[in-house]
Amino acid sequence: MNHLVSFSGGRTSAFMCHFMLENYPREDLTFIYANTGKEHPKTLEFIKKCDDYFELDLKIVEALVLDYDKYKVKHEIAPVCYYSKGVRIPLSAAEFDLFRGIDSDFYEFNPSFFGIDEDHYLTSYKDKIGTSFRLRCYQSLSIDGEPFSNVIAKYGLPNKNAPLCTRELKESPIRKFAQAHFGKNYLMHIGIRVDERIRVNSNRAKRYRFHYPLITDMPTTRNMILDFWKSMPFDLEIPSLLGNCDFCWKKSQNKRIEIIRKHPRVVEWWRSHEDKSDYIFDRDGVSISNLIGLSKEKAPQLDMFFQDNSCSCFANIQFDDIMN
Repeated sequence: MNHLVSFSGGRTSAFMCHFMLENYPREDLTFIYANTGKEHPKTLEFIKKCDDYFELDLKIVEALVLDYDKYKVKHEIAPVCYYSKGVRIPLSAAEFDLFRGIDSDFYEFNPSFFGIDEDHYLTSYKDKIGTSFRLRCYQSLSIDGEPFSNVIAKYGLPNKNAPLCTRELKESPIRKFAQAHFGKNYLMHIGIRVDERIRVNSNRAKRYRFHYPLITDMPTTRNMILDFWKSMPFDLEIPSLLGNCDFCWKKSQNKRIEIIRKHPRVVEWWRSHEDKSDYIFDRDGVSISNLIGLSKEKAPQLDMFFQDNSCSCFANIQFDDIMN
């Protein structure tokens, strides 16, 4: 059995990576991280330190947003082979090996090279072109929000009525990677602790082959995670106010206002996308421009040590991965 371990970039999932290395055959483990381009720089530093220290050989993926019109101009295909909505575009074994052997940030695919009629190819798979994945290295990681911007360009702004950022930036790239490499012969390991097991959706877990080792294998609490990292030579040095996603719209309004006060430059990317849209990110129906206005008023009492579990990128959606 192949074990795909989802590393979110937080302390809990990093601890899970350590646990998996200690308790599962190394040759059966693959560690993966999905980068959105809007992670805090300290998150990326922590990921690199974990990768080096635990020798994870971490696979980094980013969303590769494909649509029919752009696909006609430039055929991009994800590493190994292209999957969309669980359907594999049929390539021969030789073609599969060819793509697997190429080392590049993206893959040019010319159907005629393989004797495939281009018009037939595009017509047959027009409805299946969606979000796939591309492999990245640390040197080529997007840090300017490019994957997120591409998702917004195709699907619009994510918000409480359309929480598509998790689906398109995390779920789809990781699942397409898993399908490409393992078919259906894998388990996905998710870093949810026993003290937050209420977040586990058993129906989704069964459907998507999720396993929660910090619930079933080694029941783990938040305090256990904190004690572990106190004993380590490094830790996640991100301000708790910000979180891994620098201005997640799932955060409480008070926290986002406080972020604007203390880190005003963080909000500009989010505001620019909102200004170009008829919709807004905010879960409470308040625009970022209004939040900026509120940030200039008297600061409310805000408990900076309160754990804002409302902002969890995978909470009760697909991967249920902890982001703190």
